[in-house]
Amino acid sequence: MHFVIFDSTGNLVASFEDEQEALAEMAQIGAESPEAIGELALITYDDNGMPAGDARILSAEDLEQVHSASITVAGQTHSGQTAYFPVRSSALSY
Repeated sequence: MHFVIFDSTGNLVASFEDEQEALAEMAQIGAESPEAIGELALITYDDNGMPAGDARILSAEDLEQVHSASITVAGQTHSGQTAYFPVRSSALSY
């Protein structure tokens, strides 16, 4: 099986052999660019290159799952986890 992310104009965004990796990448793109909600689709292809099943469209619920899975509390981060802390926009000035 092959899992392919397309944008709404049919451009190939990414291709994966693992469905969970493809879903995670699609959700990460949406988290970084919320305008991608409803604009990205994950399509599964069988080993013969034929579409298998329905396309999965990136939704706000996908982003909520990524957000809740990546938040940790300072001092309780374990190996393999990433802690995210809010940064004021003024701190990002160069």
